[in-house]
Amino acid sequence: MKPKQHIMCVFSSNQLTEAWLVKELLNHHGIPAQVTGQYLSGGLGELPLDQPVRVLVPWEKETRAKSVLEEYWYETSQPF
Repeated sequence: MKPKQHIMCVFSSNQLTEAWLVKELLNHHGIPAQVTGQYLSGGLGELPLDQPVRVLVPWEKETRAKSVLEEYWYETSQPF
């Protein structure tokens, strides 16, 4: 039996597009990432969305992913 791989949330947002951009940024830096909660947005207006979409990475890549986000995402995503 294959051991269960642990995943960690490194980013969450109420904006699906933003989560996908972060996923692609991490993938570009060699960090496998996935977006979860994206299909709930189809029920927007019909379903209460109390959980944002999240970007998940393997636990062993969490530190590197957070470093990439600090350097490339948060630094450049400052409001004008």
